[in-house]
Amino acid sequence: MKRLVLGILSLTMVMSAILWSVPSALAVESGGVGGRPAYPDPNIPRTDSIFIFKLDPGGKAENGVKLFNNSGETKTIEVYPVDSEASSGGAFACSQKLQERRNVGSWIKLEKDKVTLDAGASEIIPFTLSVPSSAPAGEHNGCIAIEEVNQTPQAVGNGIALSFRSGIRVAVTVSGDITKGLSFTNLVTSPAENSPAKRVITTSLRNSGNVSLDTDIKVRITSLIGTTMRTNGGEFPVLANGQSDFNFEVDELFWGGLYFLKASADYNDSPGGTMDSREKNATSYAKTHLVFVTPKPLALLIEILVLVGVLVGIRHWWMRRRTHKQWQTRGDVYVVQTGDNLQQIAEHFGLKWRTIARVNKLQAPYQLTPGQELKVLTSQNNQKKDQSKQSKKPTKTTAENNDKPEPKSKNKSKKKN
Repeated sequence: MKRLVLGILSLTMVMSAILWSVPSALAVESGGVGGRPAYPDPNIPRTDSIFIFKLDPGGKAENGVKLFNNSGETKTIEVYPVDSEASSGGAFACSQKLQERRNVGSWIKLEKDKVTLDAGASEIIPFTLSVPSSAPAGEHNGCIAIEEVNQTPQAVGNGIALSFRSGIRVAVTVSGDITKGLSFTNLVTSPAENSPAKRVITTSLRNSGNVSLDTDIKVRITSLIGTTMRTNGGEFPVLANGQSDFNFEVDELFWGGLYFLKASADYNDSPGGTMDSREKNATSYAKTHLVFVTPKPLALLIEILVLVGVLVGIRHWWMRRRTHKQWQTRGDVYVVQTGDNLQQIAEHFGLKWRTIARVNKLQAPYQLTPGQELKVLTSQNNQKKDQSKQSKKPTKTTAENNDKPEPKSKNKSKKKN
């Protein structure tokens, strides 16, 4: 029996939370029977789906709930008032029928508590709402519950069978000192459990006032330079003197890395405004969080390859810079002779011709002019290479040697102007 009661309580809370967030034109319904406010105020669209009253202490109001039977058979429907409570996530929920009524549930008097409707029929049940003179200022909530009599419980497994009901929220704002306040108490993000392609942003809002607030929540994930990478949001109510949790789903961040997590909530903070006030004239901001998102395996592999490439590039740049510095500080000047070419000079000094061309900023086709001065490195090691290269240098014919003398270097202690 305990498991059955817990199952019914949980289901009722979930259904009640859903009923508060459905579009206003949608009536609450369960098992083909349901209801809606009989006399909605055309100036307040939300009264199509919930009852909204603003009364002084000791004040009274009359209204009615319209019951309908959309099933294909005659059904008996029970209707009764109950208080409200917050679900585990802070959403609105209707209390159970057997719970003692201490708030709005005790203020409502229905003319009937049970009706029998033929298939497709409907009926309006009038009721009176009386606010006690001792009721404190602020918002008070309750429900008018609608339930089919003698319905067959539906098995949901583990030996639990549930009966279903629907409920219409009744919101009463008692005039007096109305206070409003909204602040964030939590903001986190994590991978979605059931979808590797999604990420969940969870935020919590605390309403420190005595009336419910309709909030326009926005959550964002931005890069470190402020570019918005992911965003989501929506309009949600936060009950008076309560805290509500909200989950927003966004696409996962493929590349991972460090990001900023941000959130804001717009609401109406005018003292005279009630829950039906649609204008948003204030904003509450959550503290910005720096979060690390683990990259996807493929993204991680690509990032590692890019990093390796960058490191190799940096090493190559450093080696070239070091070589250039060596040539500038330890190099000598070689004067090009008639018949010299870059390859010959490089072999003579044991250097790479491309290095000589780069240091001397020579451009293709690398033609040299007699008398042209080139910077070459003739360190002790390279001088040894010079001697070995010079001994191995192929001999030329006399005619050739007359036209193309051996390369010579001019060692200079000072940088040549």
